[in-house]
Amino acid sequence: MGTDLLGATEALPVHWLVFQVLLLLTFLLHLLVMNIALGGSLMAAVQAWRGPGPDPGKPLPTTLALAVNLGVPPLLFVQVLYGPLFYTSSILMATFWLSVIGLLIVAYYAAYLARHCHGNRSYPLWSTLSALLLLIVAFLYTNNLVLMATPSLWAAWPQHTDGTLLALSEPSLVPRYLHFVIGALAVANLARAVRAWWRARLQVTANRTGDDPDLRHGLRQFVHFTALEMVLGLAWVALLPPPARRALMGGSALATGLLAVGIVLAVGLLVMAWRGRLWPTVGGLVSTLLAMILLRDQVRHATLQGVYDPAAVPVQWTWGPLALFLVVFVVGLGTLGWMVRTAIDPAQRVGQEVQP
Repeated sequence: MGTDLLGATEALPVHWLVFQVLLLLTFLLHLLVMNIALGGSLMAAVQAWRGPGPDPGKPLPTTLALAVNLGVPPLLFVQVLYGPLFYTSSILMATFWLSVIGLLIVAYYAAYLARHCHGNRSYPLWSTLSALLLLIVAFLYTNNLVLMATPSLWAAWPQHTDGTLLALSEPSLVPRYLHFVIGALAVANLARAVRAWWRARLQVTANRTGDDPDLRHGLRQFVHFTALEMVLGLAWVALLPPPARRALMGGSALATGLLAVGIVLAVGLLVMAWRGRLWPTVGGLVSTLLAMILLRDQVRHATLQGVYDPAAVPVQWTWGPLALFLVVFVVGLGTLGWMVRTAIDPAQRVGQEVQP
């Protein structure tokens, strides 16, 4: 049992590479914001229990809302490209999967309550609740994606007919999850440094000193978490299923090359962040994430070799729905960019962020 649970394959409206490119692009956007939301929630919870201090959780409600909305397109493209696998894995863990909606709603409101109650006794409780729920959601998403890419795990379905099958027997699950969580802490600390840089810029505009210790602290913490993330990433590679591990260790020139590029970029990130070079670090992070996303796709392809290949799915050319999506997507990104720019515009924010 396993692949016999594979769902029916539906024809694609355009070439599969179109959806593949859109999946990688939208997932990169989602990953950036989602890491800030998850890592920021963990930082806020820790800071809340430490006592009075800066509030890392202040932007969390907005960041979490952006992460959820930007997560819809890549989730849809995964369903288009890997529908027979994704729908099956979602059904096998349906009890947990359906709970994600409720968990996100409660986490979202807890983040709002934490922001409203900052400085009160309940602040640590709301911050911790939001962080814990987001950690659970991340764990469930990791399980679903591992289940989707590992049909051999489906053989345990007869013991979990109530929709409670998880990928707990897969050795790579835990290091993959921890790699993701630690990476979120790294990205959130870099976002903290960027926010400090912006705050310092506003202070200079207001004729005050632009030195902000949060910038240096954020970069230092980014270095520490990135180094730990690299160790966990190597552990994840070592525990991958044999087909994927062989592909990364020389079996596939593309997969091996992406792994080498990712490692080199990650080391470069550490050097730039340690030297305090903020914007080269930000640019390097985006490049590294893109390399890791491409590598992740190669791992999925190697694991599913002989089981499922989106390139083999038939195509019935229908451009209308895709064109409509692209128009709405571009307009949405433009609107989002305008909203963010308006929210942080110095002419509107100096009076709020800086008290003369």
